[in-house]
Amino acid sequence: MTGKEIRDSFLRFFAQQGHQIVPSASLVPASDPTLMFTNAGMVPFKNIFLGIEKPPHPRVVDSQKCLRVSGKHNDLEEVGRDTYHHTFFEMLGNWSFGDYYKKDAILWAWQLLTDVWKLPKDKLWATVYKTDDEAERSRHIYGRFIAQAIMLGGCVSAEHGIGKLKRKYLDAMMGERYLNEMAAVKKVLDPNGILGVGNIFDPKYLL
Repeated sequence: MTGKEIRDSFLRFFAQQGHQIVPSASLVPASDPTLMFTNAGMVPFKNIFLGIEKPPHPRVVDSQKCLRVSGKHNDLEEVGRDTYHHTFFEMLGNWSFGDYYKKDAILWAWQLLTDVWKLPKDKLWATVYKTDDEAERSRHIYGRFIAQAIMLGGCVSAEHGIGKLKRKYLDAMMGERYLNEMAAVKKVLDPNGILGVGNIFDPKYLL
């Protein structure tokens, strides 16, 4: 699939699930002095999560243009060293503002990955953070689709989504136990590592 096909199919799929398609916000946030550039998909919705603004719709979906060349999200040093770090990219996101929660989010993610994008089901694994308040519930939901739903230890925050983990973050914040668990996962899946395809997270970990 081309990038356009992935983007269009993502937006179309979630529009079919009752989401309103919203355009990408500017790369330069108009009313956020804390950021020089829009560096994540949640940036345009920051004031909604803070309760400052009302959402345009209970469910929205977008393809947000992002730039990571400064601040804590600076991927410049990683560009060219691997295949997934870029300075400019689009972040696909489906957002619920007090509407649906993990059960529906997980179901739709699974349908998108396997029914729309035709990824092989036996190659997909899910990881759940043990420190999540609803870790067991999440693992139970994943268990309806995936036999391999792994519980990982350590703390969780938005920038530590699987597929974007960096060794320096792991060493400093996750601890050796987490590293050992990740190493075990990689050994089973692919000795060359894991390709992360998405994150499902609670907004309370965003801000």
